[in-house]
Amino acid sequence: MKVFKSLIASMALCALLVSQNVVAQQQATEPVAPKQQFWKDRKVYLNEDGSNYLKFTMMTQVWLRDQQYNPGTTIYDTPKNSGADIGIRRFRVQMYGQLTDRVFIYSQIGENNFNNISDRKQGFFIHDAVGEYAIDTKMLSVGAGLSGWTGLSRFSASAVGSLMGIDGPLFLESTNDVSDQFVRKLSV
Repeated sequence: MKVFKSLIASMALCALLVSQNVVAQQQATEPVAPKQQFWKDRKVYLNEDGSNYLKFTMMTQVWLRDQQYNPGTTIYDTPKNSGADIGIRRFRVQMYGQLTDRVFIYSQIGENNFNNISDRKQGFFIHDAVGEYAIDTKMLSVGAGLSGWTGLSRFSASAVGSLMGIDGPLFLESTNDVSDQFVRKLSV
């Protein structure tokens, strides 16, 4: 019964998201001035021509699980052979924007692995907090902050957008929580 309720709740959530996408597509065909398009592209415009803005996005990956546990497994000191649950594997809120012609900011907060046996008082985790200043608006910028960018090594930093559908191979993240904060480091 618990699995059935979880399945109904997730289908209702999917129906809500699909209906909002249809409304956004209908609004996209109507020409609107930049300041009136917040629900279309989630931007708050900071000037008249729309070149300076703040944008907000949210992403989530939800898991429905039905699993057999290893012999001897206990949950809250109760022996369990199997279990079913719904959990949030990843949840992210991003905010980024071109504040001025030279200043760009990006931040990402979120949470991983929230389910029926998670700590009830988990807080949001800061994944990225970066600021960038364009010394020359066409050719040279300097940025600093907490970031997962690790340079030129291929596959060493996973991106939240590409991880939402799959679980990335964590063996590529060799320093994960050893000398960094979930592959993020303070850097320039």
